[in-house]
Amino acid sequence: VNFKFLPEHIFVSKRLAAALLAGHAVALLALADRAWCRDYGGFVQFLRARASPLRLEAVPAPRVVILMLGANFVGICFARTLHYQFYAWYFHSLPLVLWCIPIPDVARLFLFLSVESV
Repeated sequence: VNFKFLPEHIFVSKRLAAALLAGHAVALLALADRAWCRDYGGFVQFLRARASPLRLEAVPAPRVVILMLGANFVGICFARTLHYQFYAWYFHSLPLVLWCIPIPDVARLFLFLSVESV
């Protein structure tokens, strides 16, 4: 459970739920702008390009996997509760997600080990 360390009155509050939802939306928009639509000049430029007549482009399968796992990771970070079985499934994709972001290897190992120690 992600936020069970909080006192119960905060954990069940509507303010926490709204803050987590807002954080989730902002993080997904940032991910869309910085990662998913980077090749188009950002999320806004991507939407502007799509306002013109529809132009379909093939997306390589590895990129689709990374995009989905990235969105899933954001969801995990902002989930108030998290079932153990879901985390057990997601654990196996965490190394791939960490090794696809541009950070030093030491930071990758630190993040992976810190997730596992919690």
